[in-house]
Amino acid sequence: MEDERHFLLECPEYKEVRKQFLDELEKDSPECVIDLKRVIRTDDDLDRQHEAISWAMNNEYRLVAQFIKKCNKIRRDLNRN
Repeated sequence: MEDERHFLLECPEYKEVRKQFLDELEKDSPECVIDLKRVIRTDDDLDRQHEAISWAMNNEYRLVAQFIKKCNKIRRDLNRN
């Protein structure tokens, strides 16, 4: 099942796009990305994951929008096959 958490943090189909997103985000906000990457890798603190995702969406909405757009293209391409 693809929920928001799976889509943003886990889906292996978006692994490369997610890495590009985090690398680009790190250029703009290096101090916040270290925590965001740590939170993404762990399942133990859902509140921290949601907080990190919310931070990115509120502060780096352009990069988040680009990430979602690229993932949506991958998803459409997969569904065509």
